[in-house]
Amino acid sequence: MRPEFGSRLKDLVFEPNDTVLKGLIRHYVIDAIKRWEKRVVITEVSFDDSPQNTDRNLLLVRIAYRVIQSQVEGNLVYPFYREPRRSSPPRQFRAVAGK
Repeated sequence: MRPEFGSRLKDLVFEPNDTVLKGLIRHYVIDAIKRWEKRVVITEVSFDDSPQNTDRNLLLVRIAYRVIQSQVEGNLVYPFYREPRRSSPPRQFRAVAGK
């Protein structure tokens, strides 16, 4: 098993949808692909943060790449779903005996 495999995108699901989040996503995507997929070079990471996606806590991450051996260019759109940050921690409920 390789617990370090992949990217750190899962660490960002509760972050606010701002320029810092986009910068971190860009960094984590480029870092993971450089580390784990040596056959391609990332040429661009961009975002589609249209209002209808923002309302659904969705940020579309567009990744453009080039395959090193063949020089063929391609792209991938990764749907990054955010969870809204809660203003207060969830309440804990416990069963009361006899009720």
